[in-house]
Amino acid sequence: MQRQEDVPVVGMDGFLLTKADLVEKITWERKRRWLNVRHWQGWTVLGTLAQVIVLIILFLYSGPLLRLIDPTAATLDIGVLSAVLLAILVVDAFVVLAWLLLLLVRHTLTEFYEWDDEHEYLKKRISTCLEVKILTGIFSGLVLLFWSVFLVLL
Repeated sequence: MQRQEDVPVVGMDGFLLTKADLVEKITWERKRRWLNVRHWQGWTVLGTLAQVIVLIILFLYSGPLLRLIDPTAATLDIGVLSAVLLAILVVDAFVVLAWLLLLLVRHTLTEFYEWDDEHEYLKKRISTCLEVKILTGIFSGLVLLFWSVFLVLL
């Protein structure tokens, strides 16, 4: 039985491709993928920051927006709406801050250097499930820490 790399590959022009041609084609596809805007990996961070900015704008303009929707809205209605939007904004900001902080330090928490043989026993013992539990615990602790700091400063 032939191995995968021994099987000849025919290009679009009908000629056999060499290994160098395949490597060049793969690198070109990777470069082309990075040129495409849809595959940019920063969309997630940009989306979460845009979410916080939209919530800030909604909080700041909640009074005029409520007056546009309902001209008979009382001051109490605007105050209740502002309090609800502030609570949503604070919780969302804490979750985004904890997520961004964990995103910055995740690789240093879960990966070891290849040349570092002292932690070889940890590499083999930590399962993916345990790694997810550790990261989730750290994330929840950061959200709780941000929330408690907010309550103390309030």
